[in-house]
Amino acid sequence: MQDLPTQTAASTGERTPVFERPLCAIDGKEGGYAAVRQAASLAAPGAELTLLLVTSFRDQPGRQAPAIGAPEAHEIVKRAEAIALEGGVSARIEVDPAFPPADVVLDWAEGHDLLAIGAPSSSWLGGMFVTGVADSAHRALPLPVLSARPALQDGNWEHALIASDGLEDSAMPLAVGARLAAARSARVTLLHAVGLRDSAEGPVLAQARQLRELGVPEPDLMLRHGRAHEVIVDVAERMAASLVVVGSRRRSGPRAIGSVSRHVIHAAGCSVLAVPPEAPEAPAAEEGR
Repeated sequence: MQDLPTQTAASTGERTPVFERPLCAIDGKEGGYAAVRQAASLAAPGAELTLLLVTSFRDQPGRQAPAIGAPEAHEIVKRAEAIALEGGVSARIEVDPAFPPADVVLDWAEGHDLLAIGAPSSSWLGGMFVTGVADSAHRALPLPVLSARPALQDGNWEHALIASDGLEDSAMPLAVGARLAAARSARVTLLHAVGLRDSAEGPVLAQARQLRELGVPEPDLMLRHGRAHEVIVDVAERMAASLVVVGSRRRSGPRAIGSVSRHVIHAAGCSVLAVPPEAPEAPAAEEGR
């Protein structure tokens, strides 16, 4: 395996906003609270972070009861709101008792430009058969999905690893990764995993030039041979990346078995931002919310 020449990243200077309409789904678990911290760090100045708690109802003998009771819901919302305020953003609280949780979150995500949620705790194979919110969001949503894992300094992105396949539809993940790096003055590594007989030096060099044009003056460049998801997870661990930015084509069913982004979301030890090839549409005026 041979790397392309490596350069040392410099500070990108003044912070810039990344997301203007972030939504964070919380559930009382540490991953959800990490999602609040990390989403707050990416919010534009003056943005309002929507905190969504889906309590849902489950059948019990002779009655229906919320899966998350009122006292617990109060504590979850209180802690999440405090984290958002500590991160410098105002919080809008929404509690929805509908079921199933995955469908509720997908419905609320409409009109937002980021969904932040705790990373799935189940194995990747388990996620194929058990419909969780994170997996459903990854398959269905035309907007970036942040699968957050707790870190020592949530939201202080020191090193962003942008994984690119060099194709034309990877332009949006590249742009979002550049915006994020500029917002946090983060070091950026552009990684491209290729097959043993493939050569992608041309595309990755072209994308490095695009990163510079987008405000990342000196991205590190890396070319690795191997299976894409294994390479991404290995490099992220070895380089102690704070965040992996990867493209998502929202595959479902049998096609999802080969999804690089889903493998990375389940296997990476850090947070993962999965970005679709197109930008989310501008939100319509809200009614009834």
